[in-house]
Amino acid sequence: MKAILVSSAASNSGKTSFTLGLCHALKKQGLKVQAFKCGPDYLDPTYLKLATGRPAYNLDLYMTGEDYVRSLFYSSCAGRDGEEPADIAVIEGAMGLYDGVGAQSNNASAAAVSKLLGVPVVLVVSARSMAGSFAALVNGFVDFPDAPDFAGVVANFCGSDNHASILRDSLSRISGMPDFLGAIMRGAFIELPSRHLGLVRAEEAGMTDGILDSLANAVSEAIDLDGLLTNAAEMTYGKIIAPAPVKRKLRLGIACDEAFHFYYPDNLQALEDRGVELIEFSPLHDCVLPDNLDGLYLGGGYPEMYAGVLSQNFQMRENVREFCVSGRMVYAECGGLMYLAGSIITLDNSVYKMAGVIPVRVKMLEKINKLGYVCGKSNGGVWAGGVEVRGHEYHYSEVLDPLPEGWCSAYFLTLARDKSAAVTEEGYARGLVQASYLHAHFASSEELLDRFISALERV
Repeated sequence: MKAILVSSAASNSGKTSFTLGLCHALKKQGLKVQAFKCGPDYLDPTYLKLATGRPAYNLDLYMTGEDYVRSLFYSSCAGRDGEEPADIAVIEGAMGLYDGVGAQSNNASAAAVSKLLGVPVVLVVSARSMAGSFAALVNGFVDFPDAPDFAGVVANFCGSDNHASILRDSLSRISGMPDFLGAIMRGAFIELPSRHLGLVRAEEAGMTDGILDSLANAVSEAIDLDGLLTNAAEMTYGKIIAPAPVKRKLRLGIACDEAFHFYYPDNLQALEDRGVELIEFSPLHDCVLPDNLDGLYLGGGYPEMYAGVLSQNFQMRENVREFCVSGRMVYAECGGLMYLAGSIITLDNSVYKMAGVIPVRVKMLEKINKLGYVCGKSNGGVWAGGVEVRGHEYHYSEVLDPLPEGWCSAYFLTLARDKSAAVTEEGYARGLVQASYLHAHFASSEELLDRFISALERV
């Protein structure tokens, strides 16, 4: 198997469009492509899945640790659920190559993933308004302390063929530089739609085969794909270990529609491996919950974009509220927390009733409220108390009201980038109902996974 990692000097360098085009171009050549995304990103993997025809997974060193990243990488490349082994793995980085937790370049950055797995980097550089500085920038990335290996450099947003020639020549004047794999002209990639949390999910973007073909053609026409494959790492992978058989099938309702769709695929697969049957339902479109559920999982998404429709679906709101007081397990993250609240106040100050499980108001904000990795201890709910939880927060809303009577906080948290920061209480827990802004990766923690299953089994 071959493997490369696509990164850049900074965000907005075009690496997502390049990675999608590259993955689809390699697939069109008949290769089986397994894609990954560094960091806590729910949206890019939906595009990578369409480009490759295989589920795409997050490689997150902070939340999951080195052992899990290795295991997920190799097992996914070996093929799951009847998939054939991959011919090439393509990992898309997050932000810039050396951007991780805080100022440490080796802490959860794309460079750290590259070093851990032994996968060389294709560096996509925005070449707008650059000539000789292009080579200086690349040289800085290559000579950075503890730098990974490089498979090549791609110049993006070039103004002309002459501009591309200047960039190529500037790089060739410095010894030891990676191969110049090609230049992509300004406007060659179509613009992908986005909103405040980044890209919209692929289904909303209307990612047709025609759009993917356009991205693939732009890459194929501009890039030396043979050179890229020659410089990619040669790797091997092991076999998947079959999960242990389970005694009883558990049924977990998964909120899945336009408003709720932020889930890590390996979280869901880990639950299925432990005997959980995932039953999708739509808080937007369905009137009632599926029958005979042992628990609910309300993931993140964009409930504020559909607040009116969610509010009008009174029967589903009442169904969810009754479920939450039935003693069964309910686990809600970010958008799920917003749905369990009493109401959502949108930017135009409209008030929309939600499920009313937690008697608080959630207000949308113009600017981002929280962004970053967090760590801490659980305090109740699904995880119960005392277990370490790592995750991330990314939201444009805030809760207006204090902790309601009868509820305790779900977590005691600190910022990952600042361990000296004050511990804050976050989220809501009562019985087996837990709601929080924190997005957790629990497939990488046997203790969290055990507690999730245990909560389901208490029905």
